[in-house]
Amino acid sequence: MMNNIYPYQNKNYGWKNAEALESYLYIFPKIIQLLPKSKSKLLILDAGCGNGYLASQLANMGHEVYGIDVDRDGIEIARNHFDSIHFYVCSVYDDLTQFENNLMLSKVLFVYFIYGNLW
Repeated sequence: MMNNIYPYQNKNYGWKNAEALESYLYIFPKIIQLLPKSKSKLLILDAGCGNGYLASQLANMGHEVYGIDVDRDGIEIARNHFDSIHFYVCSVYDDLTQFENNLMLSKVLFVYFIYGNLW
């Protein structure tokens, strides 16, 4: 169990389904540009994964993906639709060493932080 110290823990962002938001269709190609050009499999943490859609697209590319978010509804949707990905209700402020095998991540994807640097 993660130790939730983030002030917005258990926040509800209104996720209703696992479909891509319109903004995801723009963001995803930009995220791909930021990934290494090699074809090697990466271990990626999608921090702020919401409904899991972007994490699922990265997993479809062959990467091992973990998703975290403070929105329980989003994580529930993600778990129900993308069973090959590990999803957790927690934030980047929590003790992430509790992940399976104390993961050494190749890339950490902060969509909201990357968002402002894409254009």
